[in-house]
Amino acid sequence: MANVGLTSANQAYVIPILSTYNYVTWSMKLELLLFCSKIWGVVDGSDVAPAASDVVGLATWKLRDVKTRSEFLLHCNEKQLLSLRSLTTFK
Repeated sequence: MANVGLTSANQAYVIPILSTYNYVTWSMKLELLLFCSKIWGVVDGSDVAPAASDVVGLATWKLRDVKTRSEFLLHCNEKQLLSLRSLTTFK
């Protein structure tokens, strides 16, 4: 089963739903999707959350984190969702 991710230049990126059997290809495709969407830094830690005193920067970072979490969770089947639902950030 395929799932459509973010779109670019009228082209959809098709990413499979994570299952027990496709982690390697799923993770490669999802990493590329997040990289092209400029939100991979949230996952690898290079996009660090600003200090709480930087209200605007922190709000912007939180939006990128939510976008990252959304892409991950929307590309997982129900079994994997149960394991990931308690995560508060995808750093």
